Amino acid sequence: MDKRTLLLIDKLSNTWLLFPIFLNLCLHEFDVYVEDTITPKWNLGSGPHDLNFKRLYYIRYADEFIIGFTGKIEEVEVIQSDIERFIAETLKLNVNPHNLRIHQSHDEEVDFLGYYLRYLPNVIIRDGKNVEQLKSPSVNSVQLRIPVKILQKQLVDKGMAKINVGDSNSFCARSCKRFISLEDKEIVNRFSSVIAGYTNYYMPADMNSDL
Repeated sequence: MDKRTLLLIDKLSNTWLLFPIFLNLCLHEFDVYVEDTITPKWNLGSGPHDLNFKRLYYIRYADEFIIGFTGKIEEVEVIQSDIERFIAETLKLNVNPHNLRIHQSHDEEVDFLGYYLRYLPNVIIRDGKNVEQLKSPSVNSVQLRIPVKILQKQLVDKGMAKINVGDSNSFCARSCKRFISLEDKEIVNRFSSVIAGYTNYYMPADMNSDL
């Protein structure tokens, strides 16, 4: 990737409709590297009962990507190092260390594209007779959860909500002074568009009632 390409990325970053498309073109080489080199290297074993079983999954949207891996933490660190090296040496791009993080599957705040990814594992229940029973959740897979506190902070920053006095975890709606000169109908439309935006974006969430 040459300097002209990097300059064009900087210019297009202000044109949000074109920016994701251009990123797809620039990061296609990275997609191919992960799918043709990284994934085959770490997809091993025939099933979960195989001692050498490992699985790697890769998803990217624009400049955000996430890799799910079943294996040891030391192996994840090797994968991370390979990816950082490819991005730096082949794509000639810098990686923000804060944005390239390792999470465990039980972490509750794994953020991706404005969602929290949460995995509900099987739970072993023991009764009074020391009999163990494996209890599986209704959906034993990764769930998309809504980062409610982050959204509340966004609304506070936009002046559409405020933190209740004496309770930093409690929020309520507030009037927006910048809308004071608008007609009542226009004020309602402004607030409704914000509510509709959040509702539509988080429609796929597993617990969208959190909104």
